[in-house]
Amino acid sequence: MNCKEIDLNAVVANQSKALRRSLGDGVALEIESSTGPAPMHADEGMIGQILIGLAENARKSLPGGGKVVLQIERIEVDDIHARIQPGARCGEFVRLTVSDNGMGFHTEQLRKMLEDFPAPALPGGGTALPMPLIAGIVKRRHGWIEASSQCGGGTTVHVYFPVAKPGSAAALQSPWVSETILLVDDEVAIRRMVKGVLERASYEVVEADTGVQALAVWEQHKDRVKLLLTDMVMPDGLTGRGLARRLLAGKPDLKVIYTSGFDLDEEAQLDTAHGAVQFLHKPYDMRRLLETVHAAMATVTGVVHSSPTAVAA
Repeated sequence: MNCKEIDLNAVVANQSKALRRSLGDGVALEIESSTGPAPMHADEGMIGQILIGLAENARKSLPGGGKVVLQIERIEVDDIHARIQPGARCGEFVRLTVSDNGMGFHTEQLRKMLEDFPAPALPGGGTALPMPLIAGIVKRRHGWIEASSQCGGGTTVHVYFPVAKPGSAAALQSPWVSETILLVDDEVAIRRMVKGVLERASYEVVEADTGVQALAVWEQHKDRVKLLLTDMVMPDGLTGRGLARRLLAGKPDLKVIYTSGFDLDEEAQLDTAHGAVQFLHKPYDMRRLLETVHAAMATVTGVVHSSPTAVAA
């Protein structure tokens, strides 16, 4: 993992200009740093993207302007809190709180924001990280998100990260913490770029440049690999679909994403039509990559169909 010990106070200070720019002229930003250090293990670039995503989601409830408060605290989560909040646990955490004084959300609107809201558009183009993706990244860092809102009373989002302590970096990077992805692409530049983005999002990545090589890598890591991200056309004659079918035969709950600069053939289209496989058309941007990977990891486990033209993951 591309993670190190960082102080969330310093990261927020470094991102303050970008945050104010993303909120726009009509929204004031107030930053309340913790009184002492707020150490955590994470990739600084990814935390920056999370901050922008949280700010953008706050801005959606402030169409006429308003205020966003960003607060950093180092707190102790007790047993009572851990029992009440899903995903919470006891211990010492760095808590990032983003609150606004906007119009707020109904319960169903808040659920949609946390589960399936589309990524908000950024000024000048592009999108911020959507809340479901932020939640997935936080979860892989052993944290969780809590949110509350009232119509007319604003919205508050709490993000919890474990406090960095001696030895905690190794624990966070152990194989059982992060989902492992098998990345297969014969284009070295693409493979390196995709691997870097996925690792910054706290995924573990094993890689291969051909389908045949992927089979060897699979034998070493198949117990951990949860997702196959593969190009469709490869130089050794074993296509991405052929590779997927061979791996699924031994691991029916494997998730699969096809990538290609060409349209999928009829059989591969059947795979995606059944909802078993995701498809990323090249060229794709890295945010779209992360969204697709997150969606694939969240799909319900299925089975391999016996039909030669249908595969489920």
